[in-house]
Amino acid sequence: MKSRKSQLRKSGFILGLAPLARIQRNPLNARIFDKGKLERAIEHILIHELPLSIFIDETDLILSGYENFKAAEALELDQVVTKRSILPLPLDEKRIYLIKDGHHAVAALFGETLHSIH
Repeated sequence: MKSRKSQLRKSGFILGLAPLARIQRNPLNARIFDKGKLERAIEHILIHELPLSIFIDETDLILSGYENFKAAEALELDQVVTKRSILPLPLDEKRIYLIKDGHHAVAALFGETLHSIH
């Protein structure tokens, strides 16, 4: 039986811990968070003693899991669980993750704008 780590690598993603300070917020993110969802994310961290994962790109920019980031930030955690692609993602794939995470305004501005924030 293969280890969980080798299975994750085979899928093209790596799970790990990263300093919260290293994670980059998307400066184009204008989302307003549902207070209930943020409270549930905080509660999950407190109960399970492990933050929910944040999907980041090769430059540590948040693509998905922004509420999880905000919960970790509210709890003043030093490290967060991250998931990242082994290979850099193409822009169209990054756009899909942003749309799925509710960043419709960010995704609409995708293109040259995303290049300028890296």
